[in-house]
Amino acid sequence: MIPAALLLIDVQADFLRVDGFDDRPLGDLVGQQDWFATSLTASIEVDPDNSDNQVLAVRTNSGILRRPLWIPNEKAQMLFFRLRFGNQQNYSIGISSLTNPSEFGDFGPEIGMANQKNDLRIWEGDLSRYVGLTSLDPNTWHNIWMFVDNANDHFQL
Repeated sequence: MIPAALLLIDVQADFLRVDGFDDRPLGDLVGQQDWFATSLTASIEVDPDNSDNQVLAVRTNSGILRRPLWIPNEKAQMLFFRLRFGNQQNYSIGISSLTNPSEFGDFGPEIGMANQKNDLRIWEGDLSRYVGLTSLDPNTWHNIWMFVDNANDHFQL
């Protein structure tokens, strides 16, 4: 008998590219491929650190930026985010089952930084609070992977 701790199970996860911005026209993001924004400055720009790379630039004090993404109920998917910020920020990246989410409570999996700190945090629903994960360095690209398992109502960062 193999101890449970040593049992390996093959798991298949799909990868889904939400948007890479490389094949988009430079300029205002609103209206491009289902992007929506309110009171927000969001544009596709050339990465100042790599002229071969186009990026989404967000400059705002308040607003909502969203794009529809469909993950079927029985599916598990891996989402990959790459982000860089220039100074201390407040932001939230989340996934919602609502068509038009507009506030923090509308999101299930949610990651972000707040309170003018560079601490990456995640909403832990079972604890009804945010849990700090790590501190992020400004002006550095950070890779974030989020596994979303709709079949089991689970996500992992």
